[in-house]
Amino acid sequence: MKITFQPSGREVQPPPGATVLEAMRLAGLTPDAPCGGSGTCGKCGVYVDGVRRLACQTPVRPGMTVHVPAAGGHVIQETGVGGEVALDPLRPEARFHAAVDIGTTTIACHLLDGRTGAVLATAGALNPQRAFGADVISRIRAALDGNMEALTAAVRGALSALLEGLCREAGAAPEELGAVAVVGNPCMQQLFLGRSPANLASPPFAPVLTRREVLPAGDYIAAAPEASLLIAPDIAGYIGADTVGCILAAGLHQSDRLTLVVDIGTNGEMVLGNRHGMTACAAAAGPALEGASISCGMRGAAGAVDRVWLEEEGVRFSVIGGGAPEEKPEKKKEKKPEAPAQPEKPVLDLSGDHGLTDDQLRIVRALNGRTVQVDDLVEETQIPTRRVLSALTMLTLDKIVTQESGKRFSLTVTLQ
Repeated sequence: MKITFQPSGREVQPPPGATVLEAMRLAGLTPDAPCGGSGTCGKCGVYVDGVRRLACQTPVRPGMTVHVPAAGGHVIQETGVGGEVALDPLRPEARFHAAVDIGTTTIACHLLDGRTGAVLATAGALNPQRAFGADVISRIRAALDGNMEALTAAVRGALSALLEGLCREAGAAPEELGAVAVVGNPCMQQLFLGRSPANLASPPFAPVLTRREVLPAGDYIAAAPEASLLIAPDIAGYIGADTVGCILAAGLHQSDRLTLVVDIGTNGEMVLGNRHGMTACAAAAGPALEGASISCGMRGAAGAVDRVWLEEEGVRFSVIGGGAPEEKPEKKKEKKPEAPAQPEKPVLDLSGDHGLTDDQLRIVRALNGRTVQVDDLVEETQIPTRRVLSALTMLTLDKIVTQESGKRFSLTVTLQ
């Protein structure tokens, strides 16, 4: 069964039962699938027989031709403001070094002068893993569902392409790279290294990378065959080496002044403290703006509103690209045949070996037949909020619980 994608002309033979989204991944395309293919975000639109359809909800058929709309040019922040930092590389004799931040949404890469530490060239790109979902949880689920190798290959290929471009721009040979330092949140680092993120899917969410590691870069990055790869340690399960970089850049570890450092990313972090001690936390910030889990919103591309302000005449805003704001695509209403009767909910037998923790069991019983807010669950079960949220995360991943709007949860199974 052959599927053709236009205008690229790429062809692929997906397995029976695959969706168009899965076929696009096999063809090496990077579709925008913020919800990971669950059909909730409406952003993986393609055209089949002139009709817009969601790639994640459309099964493939023999001889199908799929037209993929051109993606809008994204605006990636590549520069910033910072102080002078002393250069202390692993390979002081090298002419060039590279610093990389693998973000959930974007990858940023800087080429540095090996003698002065000056930034010679900068580049950024969207993380191609977005084809498997916009957020960290979607990537973890995709990796555990058998897509680990694809996720790893995607990010390594993108990083190699960025480094090759920077070397060309600076007139450097890839063999002249001495050290490549890579940071990111724990999930991004582990996927880059080819290490399963299973530790991030269940409590206690313990980090795997707890110490600095120095590895041969050529084993991971084709564009750095002779370099040393420096992997900075993570702080906690969802607070990674990118936060370590923020702490060092802001000088919290050397200052007596109480300071708050905020990293507003797809996976956002905050650190409050000084040289006497620090407290850090993490939360998903990207979905609030990028439209992964909400009906409106998009990444920083042509058509996105990037600034809003008040004037006497009223509210004013600016749009990337200078045109009109991008509108949410309307789903074409089609007459569908009568759907067969839906099967009954799966049954969860609480009298047998159900595999639930005590917290999960108490929460499941509290949810039986109801849609309940997190705060109400805390009050009814007398379980601390942190433990309730951890339990709900695992129950959601196991498809025992579903999250409604906001912080409302309900059961997707029938209790027995």
